[in-house]
Amino acid sequence: MWFLNSNAFGNSVTKLSRAGVLLGAFPVDGNPGAIAFDGTNMWVTTSAGTVIELSPAGATLGTFTVGASADGLAFDGTNMWVCTDSNVTELSPTGATLGTFTIDGPPSNIAFDGTNMWVVDSSLNTVTELSPAGATLGTFAVGASPYALAFDGTNMWVASAASGTVTELSPTGATLGTFAAGAFAIAFDGTNMWVTDVVNNVTELSPTGATLGTFPVGEYTLELAFDGEHMWVINRFDYVTEL
Repeated sequence: MWFLNSNAFGNSVTKLSRAGVLLGAFPVDGNPGAIAFDGTNMWVTTSAGTVIELSPAGATLGTFTVGASADGLAFDGTNMWVCTDSNVTELSPTGATLGTFTIDGPPSNIAFDGTNMWVVDSSLNTVTELSPAGATLGTFAVGASPYALAFDGTNMWVASAASGTVTELSPTGATLGTFAAGAFAIAFDGTNMWVTDVVNNVTELSPTGATLGTFPVGEYTLELAFDGEHMWVINRFDYVTEL
């Protein structure tokens, strides 16, 4: 498991084994914002407006400039898509810019549905769907201050921090349900959705949005990721909980 640090370990990316053993901490230029896997290497966005590609051993393979405050990041099976403060940029496997696409407001996070990209705009409380060519296919209202989103194989789920809700959207952007679950980060485990509430809890939601459990994991639950078996939760003060 790889996760981002901007506190005790400095601006770096840390790699842990499945057993939680520290395998390495690798410095990056600027506060790391998001991380994504391309099937071989890790890609990391930074506040310096760059995307850094790291090998499995943590070696820097490339640093690519994309614009101010690079943040959200998603892989489409071939290319990497990056949110900056004003647009979405598509990068080739070599880091070349293939396109830069504008949505209505500043994008903050992004997810892939197997065909299209879905982009969060926290300022306008919307999610925009982009085609593989970067064309806007639709813009859909969700809860207040949406932060993160996750795909369940059919529908897109959006976590909205200010409203403390999770919105489920169909492939056409129709709202299928809105569920109370103090929402910040969100991840899919192959069956259920897991949502952090920023304070100290992670909530598990069924495919129908029912709450299956709420689990305390420590203060300031910021991010989470699934490793194929367990859910890992990242806290603000540089510690990780495995569930």
